[in-house]
Amino acid sequence: MVSVLLLLAACTESTVKSSDRPPEVQIIGPLDDATFDPSVPVSLCVQIDDEDSLEELSILVQSSIDGTLWQTGDSDIAPCEGGNFGLTLPLSGTTQTIGVSVIDTGGKAGDAQVRIVPAVNTIPICEIASPADNSSYEVDDPIPFSASAFDGETPSDALTAVLASDLDGVLWEGSPDSGGDIVTPDLTLTGGAHLLTLTVTDARGAIDVCAVHVDVEGCLDLDVDGFTTCDGDCDDANPAAYPGGFEVADGADNDCNGVTDDETALTDDDGDGWTELDGDCDDTDPDVNPDARERWYDGVDDDCDGRDDDQDDDGFLLAEDCDDSDAAVHPYLEEIWYDGVDQDCDGNDDDQDFDGYAVSADCDDLDGGINPGETEIWYDGTDQDCDGADDDRDSDGYGRASDCDDVDPTVNPGAREVWYDGVDQDCDGNDTDQDVDGVSYVDDCDDTDAAVNPGEAEVWYDGVDQDCDGNDTDQDEDGYALADDCVDTDGSINPGRSEIWYDGTDQDCDGADDDRDGDGYLLADDCDDLDAAENPGAAEVWYDGVDQDCDGNDTDQDQDGAPYGVDCDDTDATVNTGEAEVWYDGVDQNCDGNDDDQDTDGFAVADDCDDTRASVNPDAVETWYDGVDQDCAGDDDYDRDADGWQNDDDCDDLDPDVNPGET
Repeated sequence: MVSVLLLLAACTESTVKSSDRPPEVQIIGPLDDATFDPSVPVSLCVQIDDEDSLEELSILVQSSIDGTLWQTGDSDIAPCEGGNFGLTLPLSGTTQTIGVSVIDTGGKAGDAQVRIVPAVNTIPICEIASPADNSSYEVDDPIPFSASAFDGETPSDALTAVLASDLDGVLWEGSPDSGGDIVTPDLTLTGGAHLLTLTVTDARGAIDVCAVHVDVEGCLDLDVDGFTTCDGDCDDANPAAYPGGFEVADGADNDCNGVTDDETALTDDDGDGWTELDGDCDDTDPDVNPDARERWYDGVDDDCDGRDDDQDDDGFLLAEDCDDSDAAVHPYLEEIWYDGVDQDCDGNDDDQDFDGYAVSADCDDLDGGINPGETEIWYDGTDQDCDGADDDRDSDGYGRASDCDDVDPTVNPGAREVWYDGVDQDCDGNDTDQDVDGVSYVDDCDDTDAAVNPGEAEVWYDGVDQDCDGNDTDQDEDGYALADDCVDTDGSINPGRSEIWYDGTDQDCDGADDDRDGDGYLLADDCDDLDAAENPGAAEVWYDGVDQDCDGNDTDQDQDGAPYGVDCDDTDATVNTGEAEVWYDGVDQNCDGNDDDQDTDGFAVADDCDDTRASVNPDAVETWYDGVDQDCAGDDDYDRDADGWQNDDDCDDLDPDVNPGET
């Protein structure tokens, strides 16, 4: 009985210890991928299940952004709805992962995480209902102000608002009521044009600004003339001064147009510093007064001196005076010739003989019979037509003494010769020998080069036919120019000759004397100089009986010493009859046709449970209880009747109905 109790006690203790499991951690809230308001602490609610109490557990709460938020030993926790571990956590406004890790007294650990995302902060919205934009009020009048403000995340009474004027500064600050209304019924402002701005800010710092313009004026009528200062009364102490009043010469601005005594003889109406009494001949035009600068001939007497069209004051108006800026020029003065001034205004200062040609064109301005319009009388010593020539009839610049043809302007010593046209244009007596080498162009093959003519010696291959025989490129005159003839000094060597092979001379100029098949390989290197397909640079065609690349091998492609008739893979030098087999690699290295039956018992390694012994294979007869599984059945010799019980436990291993599991 005691033994039984001890055994039970032992089993109970063992069962308790083996049932110790890791803590189960579940985050009830916030949910994964939930949003949160960074301005409000986040409530974390966790359910922790473990054999240990919460006080015995080691708990750590961390943020991927804000680091450690809470750990065992910090302030007390509080229960939460649906969980037994609750905290209130202030977090920064960034997407982050909150993780809770728990370790019990047995060292077992559990954890859970959630990802939370900050909510998008929408901009608060404000709207001013009163006063209306661009409205006007008088000084000291109360101005009713009302507005509304709201925000998508922040309650209206948690918003902050500031009302300010650009002239008077801050007028009010505080928060809207719970309905978002802001009302100040007795707002007062100083005189002037105000810009009122209402700035609303939510808990996360987002701002909206709305504004209106308000004009505040002091409108008084102290002189009781029916016009206030707001109406434009420029002197509210003088009842005779108001907008539209009658202007009189009393030293006051009666019509409030900003000008005193305007439209009277005492005032300078046009603002040019001169009144009509001072001599202003037009007091409506500020550009007309005794100090103004006269603008001549515009029909206006700018300087009020009574003149506008006799600038030089010589008694002749602009219509008669050819120069009204010079008193020494008018129709009654005597002409001074060729001085550039028409003193008598007759239109002529440079044609003294009145032949119609000015002195600049007339070679004799005192003789009316000499001018460019007269006909020349040749060779009489007088230049009647003023062209500068009396003995150069063709006007080519050469007198009769040096000009070989004075009636043809294209013929003179300065003319350019036109060769071979039968005319001696340059008067040098030569029209047929341009290079002056003594050979006429009829016999000279290049009459522009004195070094080329039938009497010159040929300079070969310089591109010039010096001796005019038509040949500069074929020195041996075999019909082939130097560009095609490999030896242009030997007429027996040229592309038209027949080659004499292997004599050391390239008769046909094809560049080869010992490469008969023209494959680029000389006789010494070419194993067949009659077949261009056979040379050291050709690609070998294996096993065709021809040694294309001249290396002496046409039967052993991988050059492992085994010809292709014996070699089972003549493209791989590691495969031939002399290689050692590497078993089961998919390659028959020794060419015996076997890579996966090492013991050659007819069964590949995939079917043979021991491929190193030919006596072990699926066709072998099992020898029971010898420790060897001859037939590869997998039961060796421990369960002959295949009833699932080995020989050591089966009292009859020949009968499958007899074993410890039977009834």
